[in-house]
Amino acid sequence: MTFQSARNPSVIPTFAMLVLLVLQLAAGKAHSDSETIEIIQRRLALQEFQPGPIDGLWGRRTESAANAFLATQDVANPSSRDALDKLRDTLDLAWLKILTQADQDQPHLQTLVDLSDARHLLERSGFGADASSVTEILGLSRAEAIAVILRGYLSSEMVDLPPFAEAPVPPYWLRSDLLDPDRDGFNMDRGKELSELCVWWVRQMIETPTPQVERIVLFWQNHFVSSYAGVDEMSNAMLAQHQTFRRLGLVNFRMLAQAMLRDPALLIYLDNDDSRREHPNENLAREMMELFVLGEGNFDEASVRELARAFTGNGVNRMRDMQFAFRPWDHYTGSITLFGRRGRLSPAAALYLLLEQPAAARFVTRKLWRHMVSEFSENEEEITRLSDVLRENDFDLLALLHAILTSPAFWSQDAIGTVVKSPVDLLVGTIRTTGHVPNNWQSLPLNLSNLGQDLFSPPNVAGWPGGTNWISPGLLLRRQDMMAAFGADNPEALPTSSGMTSMMAEQNGMMAGDMERQAEFVVRYAAEDFEGAPIFQLSLLDSNRRTVWRSERTRALGGLDTMRFGRAENAADLIWQEAGFNPGEIPDWQHVQVTFMIDHCCGLGGSNGGDRNLFVDWIRFGDNVYPAALGVQNSSCSNVDAPGALYCQGSVTISDSISVQQGVSLARAADIGNRLHVERAVY
Repeated sequence: MTFQSARNPSVIPTFAMLVLLVLQLAAGKAHSDSETIEIIQRRLALQEFQPGPIDGLWGRRTESAANAFLATQDVANPSSRDALDKLRDTLDLAWLKILTQADQDQPHLQTLVDLSDARHLLERSGFGADASSVTEILGLSRAEAIAVILRGYLSSEMVDLPPFAEAPVPPYWLRSDLLDPDRDGFNMDRGKELSELCVWWVRQMIETPTPQVERIVLFWQNHFVSSYAGVDEMSNAMLAQHQTFRRLGLVNFRMLAQAMLRDPALLIYLDNDDSRREHPNENLAREMMELFVLGEGNFDEASVRELARAFTGNGVNRMRDMQFAFRPWDHYTGSITLFGRRGRLSPAAALYLLLEQPAAARFVTRKLWRHMVSEFSENEEEITRLSDVLRENDFDLLALLHAILTSPAFWSQDAIGTVVKSPVDLLVGTIRTTGHVPNNWQSLPLNLSNLGQDLFSPPNVAGWPGGTNWISPGLLLRRQDMMAAFGADNPEALPTSSGMTSMMAEQNGMMAGDMERQAEFVVRYAAEDFEGAPIFQLSLLDSNRRTVWRSERTRALGGLDTMRFGRAENAADLIWQEAGFNPGEIPDWQHVQVTFMIDHCCGLGGSNGGDRNLFVDWIRFGDNVYPAALGVQNSSCSNVDAPGALYCQGSVTISDSISVQQGVSLARAADIGNRLHVERAVY
């Protein structure tokens, strides 16, 4: 199969012309297309097909290289819709074949995989070692088992993104102009979005058939570090950065580093958005050298100052959905001296010089070694060899991962048991290994935080320190408690990933159709536990406020244990749940009520030492949502003007509703201290 020349208008368009057509017609996709084309160009170059400049632009040389490549492949003619992706997929598989073709000649890779080998490979490349994954590679040669893992790197099935990902980006730039109550509400909504993002990622890590992808995404999340608080609580920026790690974290480190130089979250977190030619901010330059690309000791202070000048101009357009913006009026245009080169440098050109330093490949390789091979045993000779592989393949990450997994050091006894399990490894890995999903699995982000690994909120720009820091005396006790609670949970066995998906989706209320068929009323709530979880009831009242139906008492799930971990500081620390109730034949009713029973307070030092509370967000019935913000609260606590925040035994009664389309995603009503509000409903 070959491309026809685009210069001959009489020829029916084939692959190359379809690619060009895609580029011409795909409005709003220019950036993603150029990124895909650059990946294609890099793959063609690695396979010696000479696509010309690696610039993300489709030209005659790239077309000619693609012609030559496809002449060697037996692939079907793609449609215009998937032309670029089809070419990339074919190139990826061909590159993987080249990488693995010599593995069968390595004696240590011909050993048949036993149970110990299977567990080692699966846990180091992913999370846990479930029975089906072990069975898949058991009895294969190590080379064949590694090929299974590498193929998984090329694909990743995604669970549905959290609802806010599909909603318009909030007007962050207006936040400072809001009055205090409205600003508090705006910020609380962002906290709930972060909570949704954390639960979504945990679900993805548990359900995915390719956990090796999630492990690499987690690695980059702790390499190019940003935090939710450090980006002014912009949940959309954290999600966008996370998606970049997914797109490029298994492709090429050059591309990933350049993308991070344009990443709004990182630019805000490290103050480059405020860097000006007259007063360059050195934060991004320093961390790009010390923590992201070169490592400590491989640069001097003069280089930091010069690089900071080169990075001026890269910022964020806060009025255009928080997108990257280059501001030429802020960029330093004088001569810059960096690593022996002098001249005018754009931000991208300056980063290119960093990556050309011998220390760059070695630094990235060493970090991946510690992540996948050993935190305590560093084979310098082998790290040098692996870093050479990275440089020789122009920072191709699939080549480096293949070299690590096939390294004799990876399979040696010196590597066994030499990586301390992170909280994600411990909790997510245990769930995947056992196949048991706890009933309160949605509280996993909070549990991870209590073990020191707060997703999207690392402690500082150096990230989670890892290693023995995961097992301090206090954290060891918490690990023991959580594992004991996991063992006592008596969850259902889930032998297949499809079964796991089904159960978790039902628990999370994400299968909206099933929820609506099984329950007429859905209550969204969160809890703070103290010597037991809150218990609540749902009631329906007639026009005279007499009870016409009452549910059984329901124990709140996923609550924060306030005696052990303290009170929640904001909504992001709570795990929001949904409970369904089916009254059968629905009586004539006018008001809906949630009653909080058996309040309990307090621990040593007052409520901060332990308190039991219930928070009601909204109740849904059919196409109508009853926000607690519109209700009337009756309790012995003084915050009756904040309906839904039940700090004392009592009830919230709601009569007014908001009509929404069946099955839409709802924005959440927020506890903002002295009142509640609903920000928006998304259609």
